[in-house]
Amino acid sequence: MQNLMVASQEKDDRRVWDGISVSGNFRMPDSQPYNFSFRSPNKDDHPKDHGIADAVFTLLESTTPSCELNNYLEQLTVYLQFGLPARVMPGKPFTIRFYGALSINHWWEREGLLTSLPTDQELLIDMTNLSGMGTIFYPQFQALLKRVPVITWIASAEAGKQLAALGVNPEKIEIRQGANSCGTLQGKRFARRWTLL
Repeated sequence: MQNLMVASQEKDDRRVWDGISVSGNFRMPDSQPYNFSFRSPNKDDHPKDHGIADAVFTLLESTTPSCELNNYLEQLTVYLQFGLPARVMPGKPFTIRFYGALSINHWWEREGLLTSLPTDQELLIDMTNLSGMGTIFYPQFQALLKRVPVITWIASAEAGKQLAALGVNPEKIEIRQGANSCGTLQGKRFARRWTLL
């Protein structure tokens, strides 16, 4: 974090139509506060700003937040361009959690994840914090349905409608709302990254 505070921050006058603006400050022992503000930074165009966001989220990954805070943090990560909004949790059942919105920006990452999933064990796919996906991605999930014989789905009401539209048997979709929308995260640490298997 201290390395990020050495150089002055670039002024960011971009207009952001669908993004996030962040302001805050850091205070290190025996130093003046470091104030910052940025808008939807990405690693290539605004590496310092993205580095600040990355450092804060790295700290958050050492916590076990409430379900509500975890859902909120997942939604924020989408605006900070940390990669595919998905989390892989090996075990029984093998669990994949999708959150935020599935966009064209993550086509190849999502394709890689879905094609790498095990076909010899039950999968649980958690979409309780997914706000939506474009119909262009339905074929990716339809191919998964053909490859993996047993998939259990838990989803928000909106994601449940999309799952049914792409061919998931509605009886295999458990809809969770409100206080029951924690999905597979109860008692788990926050995470924003995944790796191919």
